[in-house]
Amino acid sequence: MPTVPLFAILACAGALGATNLAFRLRGKRKENWLTLHLLFGIGALAMVVFLLKDFNGGEGVSAGAYGNIAAGLLALAVFIGLVSPIVAKDSRALSNILLVAHIASGLSGVLTAAFWISSF
Repeated sequence: MPTVPLFAILACAGALGATNLAFRLRGKRKENWLTLHLLFGIGALAMVVFLLKDFNGGEGVSAGAYGNIAAGLLALAVFIGLVSPIVAKDSRALSNILLVAHIASGLSGVLTAAFWISSF
């Protein structure tokens, strides 16, 4: 079943994100953990897009709105995660706002993808 790797990748991305948050709250920054979190996040987005477009021999899944919403939320989380170090380089408050937006969109995308995957 191709949904098991999706849940594994999403779980790894979430666990690495929680680890990065713990390091950030302690005032540390681990570049290797951030890189792994980025790779797993992009991998999860790629898996969702793969499931939307090429599932069951190229037929595609009848995603309804949930698959598209999950892909959009995960793409938004990846975009915010990539842009936030550039935009909020000097502002701690803006950095925290973008971090909350990243967490909210990523968690919403994961929950929406879980609901979408469980429906078929």
